[in-house]
Amino acid sequence: MDSSKHFHENSVAKIIVDVAFKIHKSMGPGLLESAYQSFMVKDL
Repeated sequence: MDSSKHFHENSVAKIIVDVAFKIHKSMGPGLLESAYQSFMVKDL
C-alpha cells in the first residue's frame, strides 16, 4: 500500500472518530442510529 494513501486514510478516520465522539459527548447515549447518522452528516 502506498504510504501517502495510508496517511490520508488515517486522517479521514481520525476526523470521523473525532466527530462521532463529539456527537456522543454532546447528545449522550440512547438515541436511534438514524439520529446519530443525521448528526454525522451535518457535522462532516
